[in-house]
Amino acid sequence: MQLHNKYVLNSEFKDIMINNKTKLFLLFTVIFVAMIGISSISAADADSDVVSVEDTSNNIADVPTVSDDNIDNSINNDVQTTSDINSNVNNNSKEVKKTVEKEDKNVKGVYGDYSLSVQYPTSITSGSNLKVDYSVDGNIDDDDLFIIGMNLNYLDSTGRQKTLQTGFEEPYGAAGLPIEHPMTGTYTFTNVRPVSGAQSYYVGLFAYSENSGADGYLQPNDAPFTFSDVAVEPVNVKVDSVSFATINDKVYPTISTDVTVVLSNNGSACREANVTLTVDGTSQTKKVTNLGSSPKSLVYQHTFSTEGNKDVSVIVDYLNGTSFTAYTGNVMVSPLTQDERANVTVNSVSYTKKQNKVITETSTKVTVVVGNNGVLSCDEADVTLTIGDESQTKTITNLNRLSTQNLVYDYYFKSPGTKTVKVVVDYLNGTTVEAYSGNVKVEIYYTTVSSELLTTKATGTVTGGLYHNAIQNPSFDSSLGRKFQSDVTFNFADDYSNVTTARLYAVLYDSRDEHPTYSFNLTIDGNNDGDYESTIENNHYIGVATTPDSTVYKINDNITKVYTDYVLFYDVTDYINSNTVNVELNSSYGAIKCIGLIVAYNQDNSGKEVKYWINLGTVWSNSDVSTTFATNNYQADDINLTQSIASSSNPTTTFNGNTLTYTKNPSGYFGIESWNVTDKYSSSSNMVLKNTASGSFKTMAATLALTSTLPTNVEVDSVTFTKTQDAVLIYNDTNVTVVVRNNGVVCEEADVTLTIGDESQTKTVTNIGNIPQTVVFEEYFTNAGLKDVSVVITYSNGTAVTAYTGNVNIIASGYMGKSFSQGTNMTVRPIYDGYNTLNVFGHMYGYKSNQPATFTFDANSKGLEDKNKVVDILYYQPWGTWNGLNANVELSVNGKTIEAISSYTDQKGFGSYDYPYGLTVYNLTDEIVYEGVNNFTVTPIRDSGIAYIYGGYILAIYANNTNRTVISIAEDMDALTANTSSSYGATSDTAITYANHNGIDTEGVSSAYVIATANNAGPSDNNVLLVNGVNYGNMGSAYNGNSQVSIYNVNVTEDILENNVISVQCIQDTSVYVLSSILVVTYEEPVQEPNVVVDSVSFT
Repeated sequence: MQLHNKYVLNSEFKDIMINNKTKLFLLFTVIFVAMIGISSISAADADSDVVSVEDTSNNIADVPTVSDDNIDNSINNDVQTTSDINSNVNNNSKEVKKTVEKEDKNVKGVYGDYSLSVQYPTSITSGSNLKVDYSVDGNIDDDDLFIIGMNLNYLDSTGRQKTLQTGFEEPYGAAGLPIEHPMTGTYTFTNVRPVSGAQSYYVGLFAYSENSGADGYLQPNDAPFTFSDVAVEPVNVKVDSVSFATINDKVYPTISTDVTVVLSNNGSACREANVTLTVDGTSQTKKVTNLGSSPKSLVYQHTFSTEGNKDVSVIVDYLNGTSFTAYTGNVMVSPLTQDERANVTVNSVSYTKKQNKVITETSTKVTVVVGNNGVLSCDEADVTLTIGDESQTKTITNLNRLSTQNLVYDYYFKSPGTKTVKVVVDYLNGTTVEAYSGNVKVEIYYTTVSSELLTTKATGTVTGGLYHNAIQNPSFDSSLGRKFQSDVTFNFADDYSNVTTARLYAVLYDSRDEHPTYSFNLTIDGNNDGDYESTIENNHYIGVATTPDSTVYKINDNITKVYTDYVLFYDVTDYINSNTVNVELNSSYGAIKCIGLIVAYNQDNSGKEVKYWINLGTVWSNSDVSTTFATNNYQADDINLTQSIASSSNPTTTFNGNTLTYTKNPSGYFGIESWNVTDKYSSSSNMVLKNTASGSFKTMAATLALTSTLPTNVEVDSVTFTKTQDAVLIYNDTNVTVVVRNNGVVCEEADVTLTIGDESQTKTVTNIGNIPQTVVFEEYFTNAGLKDVSVVITYSNGTAVTAYTGNVNIIASGYMGKSFSQGTNMTVRPIYDGYNTLNVFGHMYGYKSNQPATFTFDANSKGLEDKNKVVDILYYQPWGTWNGLNANVELSVNGKTIEAISSYTDQKGFGSYDYPYGLTVYNLTDEIVYEGVNNFTVTPIRDSGIAYIYGGYILAIYANNTNRTVISIAEDMDALTANTSSSYGATSDTAITYANHNGIDTEGVSSAYVIATANNAGPSDNNVLLVNGVNYGNMGSAYNGNSQVSIYNVNVTEDILENNVISVQCIQDTSVYVLSSILVVTYEEPVQEPNVVVDSVSFT
């Protein structure tokens, strides 16, 4: 059937497509076709040399004409390939599919397999027409909506797809022409004009269908199409060349070799083909795509196992069943000679330098760069570097062909001079090759200054002294070029405690010329055991040339040279462990003018202070030179100056402008002189030492020492007290430690008097120096309070100095009895003496915390029937607190608040544990009713924390006894705890409450008993009741757990005295809060004597 050249959808069909989204899937397929004209990589682009392989084939095999099936297959594969080129377009297509499927899951998009394209096989002439024949078929029903269309597209210079001309859209089936099998037609793109920079042109055929079934999909062969105006040329792939990468123009075995196959096509474009290279029986396949007339290269890797002539072939497979051998040939694989294997070379040898010199006495890194210009890599080899007579070896591994490795060696050159350098490579197979030979010049490094002055190198203060001496041994010999040795001994003090600073110096003679072999050794025996354990210098080379002036050549911080003399300076503080120091100096070339030692040291108890300055330098002058000591504002009792010189004559020397006199002339170009310059010293300015040369003059060292005598000065460093829970307590053994020291001359003896309050103790201390001494005094305080403390030092000459003043707060623990902590016993009320009975009513209610207690009291039912016989009714209410500082109680009886007649408190501990407990006493004689029930309310009052109330008790004195009684009541609140870490220093000796019941008539006593009350007196054996020293047991036996009060009654008839002491003692652990002790004594009634009265006498 012939289709229209151009078909435009009518409005009705457009509406169907737009409105029926659930039935119509519109797919725009964008397909990129790779340009056939992309250039292949030529053989010249390979990194290595290429050897051409002999071509043994005469002609390229004939390639059969590609059938329609082949074309379609190529097209399909090309579509698949080009669909990967532009991921953006492909992703957009996927998004369209997603959107449609979301709207109607029953409609499936059809795309990909029936979107077809074919590249226009020839160039386009401007204004030409492109005629396309097509045929479309598939499993499509007559009632399906099916549309086919066609566009002419191109790839621009950037590879982006663009539409050149829009072709047509043709509907079939339900909304268009009848469906035929196949649907064929011809469409012509007219007046086509090429686009500048276009890479290729191609026609795209697309189709879409409403049919959602798999049978409705178009297959690639369902819609073939051709260009009617262009003759289709067959694909004709040929192999232009096969080349092997070479080394030294050879192919070697055991080395991976690149094989490059160059392909071209002088027929229709080849969308895809497999290219199989077979070398020496081993095959590899690679794929070539879009092969046109421009060559393309495929690169393979092959490793030959043996040498010899090896066969080579290339087979091309079009993937449509057609394959052919496109190339046969061979390649020669050459054997490896010994020289062609690994060949390690030395590319360079370099040295770290200072001012462009390789120098002595410093770490020098030598870098050897090795390479390999052999055929094989070097798996391992030893590389030995020898400089002079020192060799070091390092190992290289895996050194590949034409690569390099850096080997870094560490050398420390001792001597100067030109040294031979060799590098030897030792392979694993035993072959040894000298890869490098040369030399290096090693020099002594130095800097120069035009001149030097003596400058202060050390200053400080010591208690011993400043020692400065220099010795020439043996006598000076001006000859050069031979060895010299000097051994000297210095004894800087009879005794010392430590050295703070020690400087060693020496002078070596030389000419002004360079002597590269000049070296020296310097060792110290710092503990005077004959073994020179410390090596300061070991074969140090110093031979430099100088000028005849004051220029100083500094080899390093320790070694300088001026004119003809080397001057050595060393800090040897850490090497001195004895008051005698031995030094040995060896010279390989010149004489030793002197060795000097300066030591600042301390002495224990020296009684003096020495301020010192050490000025050092390398000084040569033929005029005036000076050095300054920074002494301004320093005063001293004795001042000494010492100077050493290395000259043939003494200079004119002044100190503070005063000329100093030499006692001896230099000998062997060396001299040392000391002066006492006390009378020339001034503390108002710095002191200047000036030397004026008579010819020329050299000096190395000058020292100044200011010595002051210290007075005896005993001081108190500290006064400390032993404490219990961070407090000094009464009734506890207390050690008072006084630490004294002397900042002056040792004090042979002094009295140390400690005064606390109005009590003093004295102890004698001897040999008081600057090391602290402790003096311990034993105290036992019985009174609390803040007490003054002083320490007086009395010297043997009678001088007394107050060395310390302060104070100490003596604390009384609340857990001690009040007789100890406050000096008071329990309060005794007035004695009741008459025909009375003591009635005790206890445990009125249970223990309460932070809440009131109520109870009733019926006096009549308790036996108090006759108000007139009531002497006194007393109510006792105990209370306590926890983490509160203030508390009390309120009592109301029958709705009336009762005022207390007495109140008692005691603290538990002290400091942060100072929580009060208390007892409040009320007289209720006139407050209660005697014929009825009385209502009591007890309310705890607190400012914070927790307040407790314990069960109260009533004491009623009632006049109903037929015998005389004496009732003595003692009352208080005394908190006791003993012998624990929480008793705050209270012990069983101080945790005691005392009550004195005195003035008791002991005549006619018939009975006596004691009632003691306490709260918290639990059932444990933590307390005892004592009556006149007699133990009456533990109050815990009468303890009431509900009220938490013990009312303990014991018969004491046998132990009653006129003056009685009743006490409660806490002996361990748990607290006891004592409230009252009551003594009741009953007497026998006297016998009634007959009372005969004579009324009258009469006589008869």
